[in-house]
Amino acid sequence: LGDFVNWKEQKNAIHTIADIIDSSLVRYQFDLGTLVRGFRWVDIDEDTRSQVDRLCVGLEENDYIIGSAFLMGQSVIHTRLNTFETRMALLQLLSRPMGACKVRTYPIYSSTDNVWKHVFIVRLRNLHLIVVAKLRASIGLLTPILTEFEDLLAETALQLPMEEPLVLLRHFTGNDTIAFVYHHHHRGYTLSPMSRPGPMIEQQKVIATFHSFFNKSCKMLTEEGLSEIILYARGYRFYAKITVTFSFFVLYS
Repeated sequence: LGDFVNWKEQKNAIHTIADIIDSSLVRYQFDLGTLVRGFRWVDIDEDTRSQVDRLCVGLEENDYIIGSAFLMGQSVIHTRLNTFETRMALLQLLSRPMGACKVRTYPIYSSTDNVWKHVFIVRLRNLHLIVVAKLRASIGLLTPILTEFEDLLAETALQLPMEEPLVLLRHFTGNDTIAFVYHHHHRGYTLSPMSRPGPMIEQQKVIATFHSFFNKSCKMLTEEGLSEIILYARGYRFYAKITVTFSFFVLYS
């Protein structure tokens, strides 16, 4: 779309992605993980993750396939894509659910490689397989490969959860912690538990307070060259730490 000032000249293009923009704004209001542009991971044991990785490696041995990932709900099971491609695939599914559709495909442009690619989203029971392929790869060309892969996946009988597990705040912290976000920069891994049950107005207040502290702490850490900081305001305490490897933000009562 180019620079924001030129968007008014791209009305048709903006109209086609209006649902994605709307979905992103809604998530921003309720999902603190969007602040760090990360994504959730489903916690599975290392043996199972190694099995999934071997399946993806085998799939990528095809000359047309560049990378792949497994998604479940709003989370990542395993990915061999870069963090941006993984996040965009999740956003596509969140904004435009597959429904009864078995396969979806769309082109993407990689500014890193300066090439166009083809993305295939394949629904496999409770999972979604993401395949990034060369642009000349068609659905007709990949159908036999994907069908064979689906059969192999069923035979492997991976020990995966049947549905996306809930990530609750009480699993990680005490009652004095209101909200927190952990983000691993390289993997894109983000841990941002659901807020505790309560009236909607209280949850909105928590989100707004976290956003305020988050923006202020990031600005101060950047301007003052710090790696961590503690802020106090209106009965809240906010801790922020940013390293080369990870970022961590937590709001206390």
